[in-house]
Amino acid sequence: MTMQADDQYLGQVAYEAYRTNLGGRSVMEREDLPPWEDLDDAAQTGWIAAARQVLANRGSLDDDGDESP
Repeated sequence: MTMQADDQYLGQVAYEAYRTNLGGRSVMEREDLPPWEDLDDAAQTGWIAAARQVLANRGSLDDDGDESP
């Protein structure tokens, strides 16, 4: 996989986990959340950025969930 494909995959995995956790419905409007393929580019880009940030920060938390000094 290329970096772009990896990023796309990570964003999709994060979004699908969120969608599944909410039972496929938005928290605020209680409307159906669309599948990844139906999200617009801005929404997909946001999920990709979130997934990248999680990976970038995965070593910055200790076992208690507190930031390491």
